[in-house]
Amino acid sequence: MLWSSGELSSASRSSAAPSFEKVTYSANGPETKAQNTSFSLARPTTTQPPTPSRAAPSPPAGVLAAAAPNLRVDLPPLAGRRRHHLGVCQLLMSSWEDDDSAAAAAAAASTDVELLKRAWRNEKASPEILRFDSPLVSRVREQIQLLEETLDDFGESGVDDLVVSLYQMDLDRTLFLLRSYLRLRLQKIEKYMMHISKSEDLLSRLSQQEQRFAKSCTEMMEKHLEQSVLSKLPYGYDSVTRQSLSSTEDDMVPEPQLDTFVFCKTKSDVGAFQLDDIGEEVVDLVADDLYVLRYKSIKGLVESGQIDLI
Repeated sequence: MLWSSGELSSASRSSAAPSFEKVTYSANGPETKAQNTSFSLARPTTTQPPTPSRAAPSPPAGVLAAAAPNLRVDLPPLAGRRRHHLGVCQLLMSSWEDDDSAAAAAAAASTDVELLKRAWRNEKASPEILRFDSPLVSRVREQIQLLEETLDDFGESGVDDLVVSLYQMDLDRTLFLLRSYLRLRLQKIEKYMMHISKSEDLLSRLSQQEQRFAKSCTEMMEKHLEQSVLSKLPYGYDSVTRQSLSSTEDDMVPEPQLDTFVFCKTKSDVGAFQLDDIGEEVVDLVADDLYVLRYKSIKGLVESGQIDLI
């Protein structure tokens, strides 16, 4: 037995927390040091007054904001620059004193990072390339540059590592969204470059850099096919876009399948909406409802921003 019943009783009756000392026991008893096999236990010593406990570390600001909507979390300002930029940092620096949840949700949905998420989701779910949001991308790039400069200032001024990590996490997430959005568009351009190059409407959806990319890809592909394959085929079969002279349309050009079914969510009440040309398929589109519809039928609603693809 390590403790006697008296010691246990006195320790349990004591209002102060007992301190402990470490005693090493070996196979031959507590005083034998020749054996290698040993184990450590702790036994109470003299009762001492409890030491004042240190305050628990504060949780990250994002946890506080999520747990208490009315709590205001103050972080270091962006060194005199604009502060309305990205997602996590904007939420952390915003005031949570507004009790109107609908207004707060509407304000959060109008931030640039939320608009970029929406554009990324629509581009990813859409079978065709959508219109490039040049003002949004320009603002996000400017804000990314401001945030990178802010992180440099934080490193020089010795700001707390937790704050720096929150800003860095926000920067990484926004960079991922922007790069993924641009990468999705480039993949569609590579896949449907000939179809896009012959349509003025599709070309107008691209940025200037994307238009140059589509043009150079089309020229290089035509040159490659001409040198490697088409020059060796008989007359009438040497077209890049048509199988033969008898073809009435460009049947060798891949096009996006607009009849693909997509998941979508309405942002507002649309009402009775006609899905076909003859009026046999009509659906009542209610706000915040989810639907599975043909992309061709709701293409106009997606372009006007009444429906988001998911």
